[in-house]
Amino acid sequence: MGDPSKEPFRTINAALREWRQGDVILDVDLPLYHLAIAGQPLTDEAGLASQEQPESNPDDLILVAGKCPGFIVLTQTCDLVRCSTIRPYAELAALVEVEPNFLRQVEKCYRPAYTFVPALADKRLVADLSRVMTVEKAVLASFKRQPGLRSTKEITAFQQALARYKCRFAFPDDFNDALADFQERLKKRAGKNSEEGQHVEALAEIRVIAQPDWYAEKVSIVLWFIKNRDPEPENWLRWINEWTSLIDQKGKYLVENAQVVRPEDMRVSEYLESQRLDLDHLS
Repeated sequence: MGDPSKEPFRTINAALREWRQGDVILDVDLPLYHLAIAGQPLTDEAGLASQEQPESNPDDLILVAGKCPGFIVLTQTCDLVRCSTIRPYAELAALVEVEPNFLRQVEKCYRPAYTFVPALADKRLVADLSRVMTVEKAVLASFKRQPGLRSTKEITAFQQALARYKCRFAFPDDFNDALADFQERLKKRAGKNSEEGQHVEALAEIRVIAQPDWYAEKVSIVLWFIKNRDPEPENWLRWINEWTSLIDQKGKYLVENAQVVRPEDMRVSEYLESQRLDLDHLS
């Protein structure tokens, strides 16, 4: 490690003192790199890179340079501002442009592989947490910092989204299959200017608990539809009954109860024992 009192560490450390988790980099010529196998490209970018390296053997690793409209900083603020001799790396996630309905789903945490960035909502840019790249802090310090988060509430929501992406519950495959139609229905109705769409938009989250256990021979399911408001006109009973009727209950799963609650109406123990459902992938 170098001497933090000497260049370039002193300049880099000074430049990064103002950087924060959730800051964004826009309009920069910085490729998004990942590794692939020359003979087994899984993305268009990897296929193109493989064609551009015809001398490669099929089993060779190749470096793929992708493009994206920008990046967001995932590294925690305390590590960003820490001396670059001790913490020389920063982690960036790609920003991607999405459609308005998809943006609303990301904002409501229905798409856990993506994270909402409030300052970029007008550009319809969100963070793709599956496309992450590590850079040395000197790279980050060379770019202009733009805040992506503007309040404590936004910072907390961003951090919760990062934690959720890595820590979300892995539901059994047969449960995913049983909820496929239910999941697809809510995805299609989210953001629609209809009575049903307004009810979907009024949901803060959906949580589920299995009794006695997810891996029991027969499983009773309890669903909580947590609302943050009531739409006009309010008709929760109709839509909850219609949505839960889409759940396949011919196998091991049976919906024992489904109820609409406000966050303050749910016991802490119920919340902690339950798991959140996603519209992206249930597992």
